[in-house]
Amino acid sequence: MDPDEFYDYIKISGERIRARIKSDLFPMKRFWDRQPSGRLKLVVDDIVRDERKKAKGQLYQKHK
Repeated sequence: MDPDEFYDYIKISGERIRARIKSDLFPMKRFWDRQPSGRLKLVVDDIVRDERKKAKGQLYQKHK
């Protein structure tokens, strides 16, 4: 990845990660407050992994 592609990758994935956490996890804050802290981290890690994969795919199409 060149610097421009990397910047796009970080920007795209970061925006999507933030949006998913806000929409998927914040509404259930009370539920997550009762869960072991490690469980929330695993869910966030899954979101990050998923959105980064999607961002790479989008960049591949954009910079082809």
